This record gives sequence, structure tokens and C-alpha cells, in this order.
Amino acid sequence: MSRFKLVIGSLVMALGFAFMTGYSETVSNLQPAPMPLYQSPNIDNIVSLAAPEPHREEAVRKYLAPGVRIRNGNISGSGTVCYYDKQKNLAWIISCSHLFRSSSEKQVIIEFFYKNDEKLSSPAKYTGDVVAAKINGYEDDISIISFTPDWQPTYFPIGKADYNYQPGKMLYSVGCDSASEVAAYFVKVVALERAFLATRENSPRPGRSGGGLITEDGWYVGICVRTSDVSGNGTGYFVHLSTIHSFCKSNNLEWLLSVEKSNSNSLLKSIPIVDRNGPQGVYPPDYVPIP
Repeated sequence: MSRFKLVIGSLVMALGFAFMTGYSETVSNLQPAPMPLYQSPNIDNIVSLAAPEPHREEAVRKYLAPGVRIRNGNISGSGTVCYYDKQKNLAWIISCSHLFRSSSEKQVIIEFFYKNDEKLSSPAKYTGDVVAAKINGYEDDISIISFTPDWQPTYFPIGKADYNYQPGKMLYSVGCDSASEVAAYFVKVVALERAFLATRENSPRPGRSGGGLITEDGWYVGICVRTSDVSGNGTGYFVHLSTIHSFCKSNNLEWLLSVEKSNSNSLLKSIPIVDRNGPQGVYPPDYVPIP
């Protein structure tokens, strides 16, 4: 094959990747952070043949808006805004700690694909300060990052420590699989063990590390940290709330655990809509009208 054909082929592949991820940046030098493998001795590893299915449609935009891609050099992971302090104009992001190689890494690049309900034509970039991170953490594979936004970002507050992870419950795993644009993936709770919360269906791949696990009604209940199969066909593992609460308390961030949800995310509030089968009214935040 001629050199000309090789060059053309490479350009086509790059453009195809950009189209699939939904934005023009090719991120050719961006590598997803290696996701540690984990296999629980208490949970059977059921392999699925279906690749993880990303969701970016209008109905899930409220879950995508607080999701971010985090860059540490040419390594990328994910994170979620868990609080915005309007008085200080300071936003707080929760992620994993295996994005960092040492405790000397104090700044990262944060990329937003949305500003609340506005889809951006290209990612908006901000510098984030690493407030707390347990380098080489196992159960507490957690980091907290702050940054100064130029808008009032929506967020998902950290859930209560006694949240009921009911087996079979479907949750939203939000993150940037394979360093791509942020997306939502439906995952099913399997079991809660001492170390992690185990999920099946749409298991995470490298790049989703640090992404949030979100309930339908807008609570942050887990951090994506492990997988049994990096292809996305195995079991996913998340840091659960009891560990997140312990981490925040030990790092003088306990106040993050008392954030109220009532004014946390404008996209989750009830809004006037028109139902084709009824009069205009105010509906619950998770209501999606059927065409």
C-alpha cells in the first residue's frame, strides 16, 4: 500500500473516532488510566458478550452535565461535581486516586462536555486543584478536586451512609469510557461486600475510572474503580458510600456529606411540560413523556 493511502486511511480512522465520540478533538495522545483488575471471591464472574452501551440522549442529559473528564498529563479518567459553593464560587469534584502516580501531583485539567443543559461544541477546560487523594489506595481509592467555574454548575450531592444498595437496582454509571465523551451506562447492583459494590451490565472500561454512580433521583452513591474485564464484559466495582464517608471525615471534608439536594441540580427539579394526553402541569423530575 502506498504512503498516500496509509495517510488517507489514518485520517479516516481519526475522523471516524471523532464522530463516534461526539466531538472534534481526536485525543490522539490521550490514554485512559489503566483500570485495576479485581475479582471478588464472593461473586461469580458472569461474562457478557455485549459491549457497554453509552447513552447521551436528551433524557439522560441531567446525569451527564456534572460528569467530567479529568486529565493528568496524557492520562485520563472521570469525575463528578458533588457540590458548588455559590458564595465562594468553588466547585468540588469526586473521583478516584489511581489517576495519580504520586502525592506531588496537585493539579489536573478538568473537561466539561455540558454546562448544565447546554451541550458544548467542544470540551471546556479548567484547572483543578487536588485537595485530597489516597495514593495507591485500595478500598479508599478516592480523590477530591476543586476548581473555579465561570458558570453555576449543577451537581449530585454525596448520599447518606445508610443508603440501601438493593440487589437488582439499576443505577447510572457516568464517565468517559476509553477517554471518550462523557456518557451514562445503566448498571445493575449485584452485592455489597466489605471492599466494593459489585455491578453487572455495561461494566466499566479504562477511562471510566473515577466516574460517579448516580441514583435516578440524583444522589451520588459510588466511585468507579475496578473491573473484572477491561473489555467491558465483566463485573464492575465501585467504592461505596461508607468508605466515601470515612474518607471525607478523615480529610476534614465532612461538610461535603451534609449537602442538601433540594437546590443541588436545577435539571432534576420539576418543570412545566406538556403531556400529549393531559393538560400542562408540573411533573416529577424523572418523568419522561412518551411520544
